[in-house]
Amino acid sequence: MDRVVVYVESKVHPTESVEKILSAISNVFPTIRPQVDLEKGEVRGSAEGIEALTKLYNLLRREQIRDAARSVLRKGVEG
Repeated sequence: MDRVVVYVESKVHPTESVEKILSAISNVFPTIRPQVDLEKGEVRGSAEGIEALTKLYNLLRREQIRDAARSVLRKGVEG
């Protein structure tokens, strides 16, 4: 199996709470420890391994939004 690396990044706008963005990321990707760069207005993080996607997978199954999520995720896949 290929190596899986999950990258997460988010813009931080002046009106947004950095803590809320970090909380949202950790709610979906608990193994990612994002770094905040306020000069660039970004939050970025990464994790290796399929287990980084476990919580996202479980959320998609529970909410039954797999088809909608699949089309969105395909737009952001690099490979």
